[in-house]
Amino acid sequence: MHGGNLVYYSEGVDENGSPLAEWDGYYNGELLQSGTYIWKIQASFVNGTNWVGEDKNISNKSTFGNVMLIR
Repeated sequence: MHGGNLVYYSEGVDENGSPLAEWDGYYNGELLQSGTYIWKIQASFVNGTNWVGEDKNISNKSTFGNVMLIR
């Protein structure tokens, strides 16, 4: 169980704005169990302004969410 631990981290994006790396479902060389994992993002643009989050069709923006890992 890795509850509460950081299992993946990436920094930087390519010229199209895509992450330089993607999470492959491993943590310290160990394939993680199927389940729901929470993600959080903090980002700023080249001009120095902070990204406020993804529009989820609600009145505020979100900088977190979840992904389901299925094996």
